[in-house]
Amino acid sequence: MARASGLVRPTGTAIDRRQLALIATWKVSSSEVVSMDLTADGTRLVAPSGNSIEVYDTTTGDSMISLTDDCAKNIYHVAISGDGSHVAFSQENGIPYVWEIRNGGAVTQRLTDGISGVTCIAVSYDGTRVACGLKNGKVYIQGLDQTAESIGVLNANNSHVLSVVFSPNGLHLATASLFSTIRVWDVRTGQPVGEPLGADTDAVISLSYSHNGSLLASGLYDNTIRVWDLQKGQTVIGSLVGHSGAVACVAFSSNSAHIASGSWDCTIRVYDAHTGRTVLGPLQGHTSLVNSVIFSSDATRLFSCSSDGTVRIWNVQDLGTPAASSTAAVLSTAIKC
Repeated sequence: MARASGLVRPTGTAIDRRQLALIATWKVSSSEVVSMDLTADGTRLVAPSGNSIEVYDTTTGDSMISLTDDCAKNIYHVAISGDGSHVAFSQENGIPYVWEIRNGGAVTQRLTDGISGVTCIAVSYDGTRVACGLKNGKVYIQGLDQTAESIGVLNANNSHVLSVVFSPNGLHLATASLFSTIRVWDVRTGQPVGEPLGADTDAVISLSYSHNGSLLASGLYDNTIRVWDLQKGQTVIGSLVGHSGAVACVAFSSNSAHIASGSWDCTIRVYDAHTGRTVLGPLQGHTSLVNSVIFSSDATRLFSCSSDGTVRIWNVQDLGTPAASSTAAVLSTAIKC
């Protein structure tokens, strides 16, 4: 049975739009959903589901394929390649694996025995490389086919790596650590690119590249978001504010016009990427921490997952007006956490 219907085109005030924002709620797990990911065309979403990993049709909400091996139980971190051919995954502080969906469903362990402690994971857009950050501050980059050489280990820092993200062209990897700065690396050489970013900031929890790779958004423990010009090595607008908890996830829209954020305050906000103004939100509905947000490829929908065990889909069409400071309810009853 289909879980989601077509989009509703919003009209009226910003308050009205927020009331119409929630399209669907999928209960995908009896435990927390710490991560999820979308294919480049937005038709498939991967998420852990307690005792399995599921790949969902984003139109119907139906699971299209499942991985139920023992290594796919109690998964925290998942990432899917742009073409949907590979899924990388790991348990909390576990060992990274790669599931080759289009090659008979083979699952392979990606690091040698004795190396574990994965805290974040990413697959390059073209599916040629996988990167994982570890609790000990190291980052590993491995090639997934013969066209991409394995770099091995990057000594990103001596503290817990909280985020790794490939640039859209797959040539760079941005990393963020608990007690350190943001670094950008050349994935072909393993060497840092430019100077570290954000030496004066609080802990950086999440990262997202703009569509052309020129900007990098960072979500911070101090409840704010910063946007960096990677060529200049400096922020382009002031801190984006509004959350009352740490910003656990950030995402640029495909046209780079907007930045979405999810927070430990259980809400979601959408900002104008050029001005920093809030244009939608706070979106309420999740009853626990919001762990990941991702725009659809056409920037009309926003997907979010939470420690409440759900994936929610939000209507983000026709953005542009700063959100009103109203406490209007969304379509489903919001429970504050």
